[in-house]
Amino acid sequence: MKQYKVTYKAFDMDDKPVIKIFDQWYEAEQWIQDEKQARIDHTIQHCPYYINESDLADIERSEHSLISVKQI
Repeated sequence: MKQYKVTYKAFDMDDKPVIKIFDQWYEAEQWIQDEKQARIDHTIQHCPYYINESDLADIERSEHSLISVKQI
């Protein structure tokens, strides 16, 4: 049975990332979307500066780069 290991770092050099194992791809995908959105929302809500569309795209790219998925 295929499983999916999702690793989501808090920052690039994180040595204790969040690791989740899912039995179904759609479960992994949903968790990734929810977690990514929660982290982006937190960043936006706690940023003291105005965030424009370009900044938001950069934040999204940065968050996406912290995620890895492996089929196990």
